[in-house]
Amino acid sequence: DGSYIVSASDDQTIRLWDAATGKQLEVLSGHTSGVKYASFSPNGNEIVSASWDNTIRIWNITNNKHYRIRHKNAEYTTFSKDGKYIISAGWGTVKLIEARTRKQIKEFQGSIGSISDNSDYVVFSGYDNNIRLTEPFIKEFPHKKLSTNSHIAYCAIFSPNGRIVVSASSDNLLKIWDAETGILKDSYKFTL
Repeated sequence: DGSYIVSASDDQTIRLWDAATGKQLEVLSGHTSGVKYASFSPNGNEIVSASWDNTIRIWNITNNKHYRIRHKNAEYTTFSKDGKYIISAGWGTVKLIEARTRKQIKEFQGSIGSISDNSDYVVFSGYDNNIRLTEPFIKEFPHKKLSTNSHIAYCAIFSPNGRIVVSASSDNLLKIWDAETGILKDSYKFTL
């Protein structure tokens, strides 16, 4: 609901902050290496985190329990918009996990740089220079490529309505894709 901020840190912790005051509220410890990514569940009661310790963890912030799931080189993880699933990405694999049972449902092979979800589809950007759009809940976990070029796709994210995918790549271009057709609609040069 925007009341809290979660941060992931190289000091092996996840921290909760009050968004209005900036005050630190809680430190979650348990990872044994730097934490790469953390995000809230849709209801705000859980946090999922990815770490270089080859795990993702689900933290229940209402009862202070957490659960560990193995995922080698996990870099990114997020809940689906309905909170039923966790999608976890690491170098070489993406896993779809049922949040309630913490059981892996599917695994997708690929070199993944980042991940974003809009419930119906998942968009992956990869260090293999491609962006993939897939329906994660169907049996074969097929995908369609939104790009094939010679530049690393660092990240890709859906627009709030799920109709557009925006990507950023090593050629310093922000690219805007039609999520349904996979067609490139526009691109913008950026500098860091």
